[in-house]
Amino acid sequence: MYNMLYVKLVFVICCLCRGLAWNNEFDRKQRFSCQNGHAISRMQSYFNNYNNDRRFHFECRRLSGSSQCYWTNWLNKMDQIFDFNCTGKNEFIAGQESYHRNQEEDRRFKFKCCKASGICLKSCTRTGYVNALQAEIDHRVPSDLHVIHGAYSYHCNRNEDRNWKFVECLTEECAVTSV
Repeated sequence: MYNMLYVKLVFVICCLCRGLAWNNEFDRKQRFSCQNGHAISRMQSYFNNYNNDRRFHFECRRLSGSSQCYWTNWLNKMDQIFDFNCTGKNEFIAGQESYHRNQEEDRRFKFKCCKASGICLKSCTRTGYVNALQAEIDHRVPSDLHVIHGAYSYHCNRNEDRNWKFVECLTEECAVTSV
């Protein structure tokens, strides 16, 4: 019994010590892109009061087939809301880029949208806020059958942080059309 407890404790310590591969440093540009045929399935982030900024970590999941993608233009001005869905009905988010400006203590964002051959989206819903201001984010899509189709975010000057919501859709196989 003690051996099993010891093994579990060592496992937990190893997992905590390895840390995450954060996608950006504070006050620096951030760019993440899933490989072809993948969609973002998890977003983690934490806020630092000294820098008034966030670090991001993303995970992707594989979809069937290859995908055709594009990057949006910048979606927001500093300190402004953005409410964005990928343009195409069956498109999903597969990347995020942002940069931080100290004057406003905010970031501008753009997203990589993709359409995968043979994948259709249905039953799209908007989440509630996935974070409190200055709190950690650890948001995963509800299942391996979901993708993120859009994002909403507003900046609060008092806290110098953003609240986030996502539009998530269920995927299903559909007739293959040209991507």
